[in-house]
Amino acid sequence: FFSALDTYHSWNAAPYEANPTAVPWDLEKRNSTDGRKRSLTSSLPHGEALTGVLRSPDFEFPGQLRFWLCGHDGFPEKPAGNLNLVRLRAAGSGEILAIATAPRHDVARPITWDFAGHQGKRVFVEAVDGDAGSAFAWIAFGDFEPRLPQLRPSEFSPRQMRNWLTAATDTAAVSCSLENPETCEPCQ
Repeated sequence: FFSALDTYHSWNAAPYEANPTAVPWDLEKRNSTDGRKRSLTSSLPHGEALTGVLRSPDFEFPGQLRFWLCGHDGFPEKPAGNLNLVRLRAAGSGEILAIATAPRHDVARPITWDFAGHQGKRVFVEAVDGDAGSAFAWIAFGDFEPRLPQLRPSEFSPRQMRNWLTAATDTAAVSCSLENPETCEPCQ
């Protein structure tokens, strides 16, 4: 159903296991070091205390991948917590091939992963906001090059998609129980 609404929806939102919260991910415009404003997927718009993981579908690594990254990983005067990051992982094994931690800056910076040895390998991108702090606890990323379909941002925010799915599931359960309470699986 949702793919019919949003042909680019492909990222999967999951809870951050150490501290699960509501889905934090949404789209936001951020300044970047090249002077442009970029639409990035961010964990900031709904509050810095939210945590979560966002995974792309698998794709063949093109040998080089560039994207924009900004955000924080704890208070500036303290050491980074290494909880907010974007990583490249091997599909299947989950092996971590590359990590870019939040640069501890509000302005997005370019990140380039250049690994010719991994060209053609099935991989996925995973963004993690594991910092439940009340300030300096967010990450934003996006605008990938090359522009692979699997790395396009959703036309609807991951949070909005999760809310729609929850509402649809709840509606189906209520409808089921009203129409056939004796055969409705959630009712038994």
